Amino acid sequence: MLLAAVVLVAVVERLPAAAVLALLATAGAGAAAWQLAPEAGGTLTGAAAENWSPLYRQRGAVGAGVDHSSAGFRVVYRQETRYHGLAVVDDQDSRYLRFDSSFQSGMYLKRPFATRYLYSDFFSLAKLYRPDARSMLFIGLGGGSAPKRLWRDHPELNIQVVEIDPVVVDVARRYFAFPTSPRMPVAVEDGRRYLTDSDRRYEVVEIDAYFSDSNRFHMTKSEFVELVVRLKGIDSE
Repeated sequence: MLLAAVVLVAVVERLPAAAVLALLATAGAGAAAWQLAPEAGGTLTGAAAENWSPLYRQRGAVGAGVDHSSAGFRVVYRQETRYHGLAVVDDQDSRYLRFDSSFQSGMYLKRPFATRYLYSDFFSLAKLYRPDARSMLFIGLGGGSAPKRLWRDHPELNIQVVEIDPVVVDVARRYFAFPTSPRMPVAVEDGRRYLTDSDRRYEVVEIDAYFSDSNRFHMTKSEFVELVVRLKGIDSE
């Protein structure tokens, strides 16, 4: 829109050279946007699997600039990953995983399988809807609070976890007591791409891949929900 306005002003002011340059810039910007923008459906490749959050693209030093110590936390681990300004921080009784300025996950230091945040307990409701379920796909790992609790409480359940960031997987195992178990393997991959490429079916699909700083747009669209329903044999209700 801004470049189009420049073209209009140049024409009104009778500045043909400026108008031509602005017109070429507008066309180039449009072509770049068309080429780089992810598709509404289909298989994700290249830029389409990237995090397109405006905050992520402009993040710069957001992750590195968060002063966790001034908020009363002891920094246990910190790393700028491809996707997050990641930090593991402790207070007196709990450990937290932070992505940039957001609290992503939590764990009581003396009770690693007790869920630190109430919302994590809601994932267990799946067993009320499907009490005989033996297979589950869990998209998004974080500190692993929900899947590790389900793994412990339901030994009959096989849980496939999908997490896009390999650093998050390592951190969950090292700092959040996430178990290494053949009943709970972790695939390092984009969740939507995993659904597209996999021919497996799951009785339960749980998604914990959204947070306020950086939602993945391609996992908020109706096409993604339809992909879950169509490929994984989930009842539409």
